[in-house]
Amino acid sequence: MSEPYSAMAQLQISRSALKSYLAAPARPTSYWSDWADMRGRKDATGRQDGLPFSLHREMDFDSVDRWLSEGDYRSHLHDILGVAEMPSAARFDYDEQTGLATIVNLTVGAECFRNPLWFLATVRGAADYMDAGSGLAVIRQHLWGGSKSKYTLAVSQLEPGSSRFLNPSADAYTDAVHRAGTAFTAISLGPPEV
Repeated sequence: MSEPYSAMAQLQISRSALKSYLAAPARPTSYWSDWADMRGRKDATGRQDGLPFSLHREMDFDSVDRWLSEGDYRSHLHDILGVAEMPSAARFDYDEQTGLATIVNLTVGAECFRNPLWFLATVRGAADYMDAGSGLAVIRQHLWGGSKSKYTLAVSQLEPGSSRFLNPSADAYTDAVHRAGTAFTAISLGPPEV
């Protein structure tokens, strides 16, 4: 088994929009045509020339689409959180005062990028239900190795009606990675990231 990735999403979404999103049938990965725009960045080197290894050929869209065809977004988020290696390694929180939903799973499986792809597709579906605000989704190697081996595989930005992958040189990408690191550290065993 490969070392797991960590996944985090934050969505600025009203409670009524969140309820609509969670009750909606999940869309297939083909709903978004920009998967090849996913880019990663290594923390130590800042290298930004794509993912640390070639995932584009290995992404198992067929399996993920089979999963997405069964159920609504609520059941998919429940199942995504349920694949955590330890129950304490995954969490869904909704802050009523700020309207911020946070979804974290520290141990998302890495094989053929199925679980990270499933997470991204599930979270990106929220954009169609967001009534205002924005959101983000991050897939990152967070748990294993020291600070020199950390890297981010994808950052997606969500806005009402759309989502897109960010370029690693964008300030919003760096901010999203920092926010993800803070969320991961809040429930992980490791030291805070700087």
